[in-house]
Amino acid sequence: MSTSPTRPARYVFIDALRGLTALSVVIFHARGGGHIDTWAATWPAFVDGIVYNMGIAVQIFFVLSGFVIAHSMIRHDVGFGYVGRFLLRRSIRLDPPYWASMAMTIALAVVSTRFVAGKVYEFPSLSNLGLHVLYLADLLHYPMIQPVYWTLCLEIQFYLVFAVLMMVATVLRRWTSPERAFYIVLLPCLVFADLWPLGRPPFSNPELFPEQWYQFLSGVAVYWAVSRPGDLRAATLAFGNAALLGVIAAVRQDVAVAMGAAAALLILLAGIRGTLTTWLGSRPFLFLGTISYSLYLIHNPLSGAMYRVGYRISGRSLALEAFWFVAVLVGCVALSALFCWAVEKPSLAFSRRIRVGPAEAPSAVPAELPGQSRS
Repeated sequence: MSTSPTRPARYVFIDALRGLTALSVVIFHARGGGHIDTWAATWPAFVDGIVYNMGIAVQIFFVLSGFVIAHSMIRHDVGFGYVGRFLLRRSIRLDPPYWASMAMTIALAVVSTRFVAGKVYEFPSLSNLGLHVLYLADLLHYPMIQPVYWTLCLEIQFYLVFAVLMMVATVLRRWTSPERAFYIVLLPCLVFADLWPLGRPPFSNPELFPEQWYQFLSGVAVYWAVSRPGDLRAATLAFGNAALLGVIAAVRQDVAVAMGAAAALLILLAGIRGTLTTWLGSRPFLFLGTISYSLYLIHNPLSGAMYRVGYRISGRSLALEAFWFVAVLVGCVALSALFCWAVEKPSLAFSRRIRVGPAEAPSAVPAELPGQSRS
């Protein structure tokens, strides 16, 4: 991978995967929300099945998250000070768009009660709002302002647990090599996490990180291999884990596990070929990657409002549903770009003022990823 002396080359393939996955979530919610039922009834069964399975794309987000957080942390000595600065930077980067999306969701819900006969909206309690701010609402079983927020709750858990693991690895480096310290920490976690896709979990709680941790750690293993070109052991670990997940998916017919395994293998292949900085590097893909977090946060309430207004204006038929599908998709992308410019980019610029590691170079990959609603 070629890099400039001042700024690492950007992993555009990661951006593209993130953008395409976010767009697939919008398409899934159009179908899952019942907005295009008449049109969808004319589709072949396999097409409708593909669209419904787009909701499982959240698995790709978890893999990408593991990759980019590993990119941010693995190369540093991680102590309490580092973790504090890292979490502060993450908070400044991710929280303002998240809070703005909550405000938008509530505002649109309140406005809709004035135009939809019989609709009642119960404003979230102060305790519920506070738990959302702390990413604890789903864990404590409070009503979610948006169902898509559950993945953010898991992402924060991933960050905290991985930070602790990297602190342990940093301590172990005093007595052994950095490579051995990493394997001592990672391998037991991989074995433990893979119990869930194997169908042998020691416990089950969808609101806790272990349910999806295997995907996150799969991304971590892939980054470790990509960052160490020529290291056969690292590549074997990443490929072997992803291949194991693929076999599990085939045996258990688990599309969610298969989707994450495929994403991990694709990223690993791009890394081995040295094309993480070139694959899907055209402007449309980069644009989608840039606005993907905003698109994830605001598409659900916006698309619901646009479909409702559109059908009230035009009526509803097969042709009109197809028309409004395209119009709403374009509208969501355009409004997400505006939201990104107005809210997300200022947050990103401010977060970059927080230096996390010593003499830190600008990150080649933005360490934030959207998620998606349970499906």
